Amino acid sequence: MASSVPDVRWHWRLQLDAPNELLFNVICCFILAICCKHLGQTVLLNFELSS
Repeated sequence: MASSVPDVRWHWRLQLDAPNELLFNVICCFILAICCKHLGQTVLLNFELSS
């Protein structure tokens, strides 16, 4: 079962050529940045409300 995970990732890597992979990485980083910012604001808000 565990060996199927790299196979899936390898399959995705084969389907993505270089420009699409770069775009995919940029989009992932952008989404991650938004999530971190949102999470940070939520934590700050909760901290201010609790104090």
